[in-house]
Amino acid sequence: VSNVIHEIRALDINTHVIFPLGETAAALRGENELWIAMVLRNKILFNLKPPQLAAVCGSIVSEGIKVRPSKNNSYIYEPSSTVLEVINFLDDQRRSLLQLQEKHDVKITCCLDSQFSGMVEAWASGLTWREMMMDCAMDEGDLARLLRRTIDVLAQIPKLPDIDPQLQRNAIAASGVMDRPPISELAG
Repeated sequence: VSNVIHEIRALDINTHVIFPLGETAAALRGENELWIAMVLRNKILFNLKPPQLAAVCGSIVSEGIKVRPSKNNSYIYEPSSTVLEVINFLDDQRRSLLQLQEKHDVKITCCLDSQFSGMVEAWASGLTWREMMMDCAMDEGDLARLLRRTIDVLAQIPKLPDIDPQLQRNAIAASGVMDRPPISELAG
């Protein structure tokens, strides 16, 4: 792991100097803190609106979330074209990190999945729970889990070192809209 962190310029393993990417990663809680830090420090996020930022954050925490087995007339909200463009851009970075991890025999997942980001974007845009669940292809528990995980990432952003102030403000706005009943009633 230290070789990956060194090569990606998060930490100099010889001098033990922590670079800004490493400081951000060290302050995070998540599945792969280095990957999440790489996403959150990317300039492509700076101009996103709060619901779009939430959707991108949802794409990095959606591991293990599933759609219901085939249900007629069920749907999942599609993400906006802006969100899809950002996720496609980030996928190149993800592949690079996975190659670097593989080179050093590190097996830590780097989640990036646009499948449910439209659901997060819809919730962050103010849709009601009832609207979200009407003929939804997702299980209520999976959707609630995804939204809680997304809120958790968004809530960390304002506290992270070396993060753009506008991104921090957008994260506060997005988590504020998202953290409402019934999601706010769940343990985080």
